[in-house]
This record gives sequence, C-alpha cells and structure tokens, in this order.
Amino acid sequence: MELYEQTIRVHITPAVGDVRVGELTVGGAERFIESKGETTVAQRCRIILSGMMALAAQHDAIERHPVRDTSTVKRERKKPRALTVDELAIQRRRIGSYAGGNVGHGPPRAITGWSCSSSGWGLVAGSTRRHPRGGLTSTGASPRR
Repeated sequence: MELYEQTIRVHITPAVGDVRVGELTVGGAERFIESKGETTVAQRCRIILSGMMALAAQHDAIERHPVRDTSTVKRERKKPRALTVDELAIQRRRIGSYAGGNVGHGPPRAITGWSCSSSGWGLVAGSTRRHPRGGLTSTGASPRR
C-alpha cells in the first residue's frame, strides 16, 4: 500500500493531478504512462490510474474509461540463466544450512541428490541411477513403492 501511495504522490499527482477526471483522454493517459519510461514504474502508474478511472466509471463520473484503451506496458524478457557449478554449490550449502540437516523423521530436509520427478534434475546433476524395477532414483535414496 505504501508503494501505491508513494507512486500517487511522486508520479501521478504531479503529472495529472490538475486534470479533472472527465478531462483525461486516452492520448493524455498514454503520454503520461509512456513518459515514465521505466517499465515497473510505468506499469504501476497504469494500474493505479486504471483503478482510479474504474472507480470514477462505477460512480458515473465518466462515460468512458480512458486508461483501458491505452497500450499495455511491455516488459523486457530476460533470457533465463543457468547457475554455474560454483553458484549451485553455494545454493546447496545455503539450503542445507537453512534446512538444518537431516534431523528427525521423514525424507531428508537438505537437498543432496537434486532429483525432481518432472524435470529429471538428478540426471542433469549426475546423481541418479536406474532402479532394478524401473524408474530413476537419487543415489542414496530408496525407491518409491
């Protein structure tokens, strides 16, 4: 909520605070959103301004919702990056430390074999073996029955 209040105070009010609700046009809203440049800020401004206009439309203060007709803010998609061997080792140590080791009953809490049923992560990490009755299992883990 604080982030929305800050966005209204810092971005929306200075730019369109003097514009009456019924006077905001699609073009005016579009220019305002585009002027924010940074994707996250522009998206947040569009969301907040859209909510304001939706409320005005619900109370019959405006006939058309000008923000609804603006272009959506496109995010730049970053290509996923795989962890390096060193980063993977660091993450495994952190998870083991967080999980507190293999204390108590039940399955191991620290991930040491890194096998996943759907993605076959254990195959990637080289820590799986074929079970005699079929299927894959982590080294050191017992097969499911």
